Amino acid sequence: MLFIHILLKSKVSTCISKKSYTNLITMTHCKRLAAFDFDSTICSENSDIVVRNLLSSDVVAKYETCHKYDTSGWTQYMQGIFELLYSNNLDEALITKTIHEIPPIDGMVELIQKLDKLDYDIIIISDANSFFINTWLRKYNLLNCVKEVFTNPAEFRNGLLTIKMYHVQDTCRLSTINLCKGQILDDFIKSRRLAGVVYENVMFVGDGSNDVCPMLHLNIGDLAFCRQGFHCARIVSNIMKGQPYKNQIYDMKASVFKWNNGFDILKIATDS
Repeated sequence: MLFIHILLKSKVSTCISKKSYTNLITMTHCKRLAAFDFDSTICSENSDIVVRNLLSSDVVAKYETCHKYDTSGWTQYMQGIFELLYSNNLDEALITKTIHEIPPIDGMVELIQKLDKLDYDIIIISDANSFFINTWLRKYNLLNCVKEVFTNPAEFRNGLLTIKMYHVQDTCRLSTINLCKGQILDDFIKSRRLAGVVYENVMFVGDGSNDVCPMLHLNIGDLAFCRQGFHCARIVSNIMKGQPYKNQIYDMKASVFKWNNGFDILKIATDS
C-alpha cells in the first residue's frame, strides 16, 4: 500500500506541473479511469441470453425464423424477446430474479470495490441494457462504485420491458449501429476534462469483438485488458502482429494484458 501511495503522490505532482505548464486557470484534478464491458466481463454470462433462456427453445426457434438478427439489429431482436416474455407471463419479478442469479466473474466484485477505494472513476460501457446492469449492480452492492453506465436504456412499461438504442452511428466500422464504445469513451473523457478532471491513464476491460474499438482509442501508458480465450484477445493479438482487421491495419498504443479473473487485473493495475 505504501508503494501505491507514493506512486499516486508522484503522479498528482506530475499533473499539477502539467497544469502549470499549460497555464490552466482552473485547478485540474488528476484521476485514473477504469472502463468495463458488462456481459462476460463483470458478470459471468451474457445477460440477454440468460433472460432469453426463460423462453422454451421452441418459442425462440419459431421467433427466429421470422426475425433474423445481425450486428445492426440486436436491440430490435431483444425487444421482440421481451415481448415474448410478456405474452408468456414471464414478469418483471422473474426477470429480476434471473438477473440476480448470474454470478460475477471471480474477483470482479473485489476489483471494482478496490479501484473505487483507490479513487478511480469507474464506468461501464455495454451493449446490454440499463435495467439488467443496474439490477445486477444493485444486487452486488456496486451501484455506488460506478460513476456512469453507458448502455441501451430499458425500463418496464405496463409490465413490458422496453429497450431503445443508446445512439445511432454510422462512422465506426468496428461497432454496431447502436453503440460505438470508442466514441462513448472519448466523449466521457472530454466531458470530464471540461469539468476539470484529467485522466493520467485509462484502463479498458472487455471480452468481445465490440471491445476492440475502445481499446484502439487508448493511448500510450493506458492499459487494455482482454479476456483470455475470447474474441477480443484473439483480434487484438492479430492486430499487434500487424494483421489487418476488417480489411484495415490498426495501431494498438496501449499496453495489452490477458486476464482470466478480476484478481489478475487488480494485480496489474495496482502495479502499473
